[in-house]
Amino acid sequence: MPAMQTLRSVKIAALILSLASQLLQVLCFIFQTHDPFERSERAKVQIGVSPIAGFIEEALMQKWKITFVDDHGETVDEVFECDECPDNEHAAKLIKARLLPVAAELDLNDLEGRTADASVKSLKTQNSIQILGITPI
Repeated sequence: MPAMQTLRSVKIAALILSLASQLLQVLCFIFQTHDPFERSERAKVQIGVSPIAGFIEEALMQKWKITFVDDHGETVDEVFECDECPDNEHAAKLIKARLLPVAAELDLNDLEGRTADASVKSLKTQNSIQILGITPI
């Protein structure tokens, strides 16, 4: 009797897997992509309205490489897109949002408004991450 239950469980699992595969194919067709988990590498664009001409101007966002030492002591390079060179404070917020999204949302920074570069200091003291440099790509 246990062999029959095991065989039935295997058949049910195979059926579920087949249905999931078909559903994935349908979703891929709907969204016109080969891999639904593939990250799009489309260039981000900054859009603004010209007060003189009254039309929309588009400019590609500049890519910046932020080099920092992570909490394991390893040097890491991360690429971010910004319209202008981020200062250390903005870079700290970008790093925190990418590497520690939950902590970035909680905003446990008690130095905000009381000291210069509050995000940089809290990133270093709370997460052991230190920014080394910011360079354009």
